[in-house]
Amino acid sequence: TTPQPTLADITYDISGGTVDTISNDPEALSIIVELTDADGGEIVLALPRNVIDSTIDGVDEIFFVLVDGYEAQYTEVSTDTHRTLTIPFSAESERYKEKVTVGNCR
Repeated sequence: TTPQPTLADITYDISGGTVDTISNDPEALSIIVELTDADGGEIVLALPRNVIDSTIDGVDEIFFVLVDGYEAQYTEVSTDTHRTLTIPFSAESERYKEKVTVGNCR
């Protein structure tokens, strides 16, 4: 049998911080990345479509992306198998932990 896709299939590259955990919220149809930032930077998430996707009638819909509860701007590159998001985050003077949430738009 073919193994089921898991969060371990999500790859990332981060500058300006470190990833602490990647988890899912099945009720909200989203993934949550908890990170510690040092200077602000960006995280590039390669999301396999068989792990998380947002489509309507086979057409990509935007992901809803939050950084610490605030809607975030991001760039995206799509292929048949992955959607890769580049999400910036800023250094906070009082906070060093950030939460990035990526979910379906609906």
